[in-house]
Amino acid sequence: MKSMPKSIRFFLTVAALLLFGLACSSNGFAAETSDSGHEDAGADFKDFSKKRRTLIREHLHLSPETSKRFWPLYDQFQTQLDSFRLKRREVLFDLGKGLDGMSDEEAKEYVNDRLELDQKRAEITRQYFNQLATFMSYRNLALYIQLETKIRVFVEAGIEESIPLIQ
Repeated sequence: MKSMPKSIRFFLTVAALLLFGLACSSNGFAAETSDSGHEDAGADFKDFSKKRRTLIREHLHLSPETSKRFWPLYDQFQTQLDSFRLKRREVLFDLGKGLDGMSDEEAKEYVNDRLELDQKRAEITRQYFNQLATFMSYRNLALYIQLETKIRVFVEAGIEESIPLIQ
């Protein structure tokens, strides 16, 4: 895979992450709501995290000094985002249970939950962006945000695709 152009490697890695997102959505998040399959979901998430980290490492060329400062903040950022990812899955799981008979009040709650999660995610991203800006160039920060955004969009697109529209 090292002999492939970087853009193709990036696409293949993101495609693998997308497949992970589809796998999570296709099981109805059962692994997160029951004991059966819980270990498999944990292993899948660790593999996803490893692939995400590898993708970022391959594209975000950091000096050894910057790397020592970047990766601990990256880990903190991902840990904070994990709580948002879990909450988002809960929102989507609840949405999936009530698609056919969703009331206006339930729809309002869904919209408010989604908007609140998006806002909190943006706040957390800005907080870490500001911390990273103390020792990274804005060019590298822009690349990092671009990588994070591409990964998130690919994964979320797969998840969203599997959810039927509200009737």
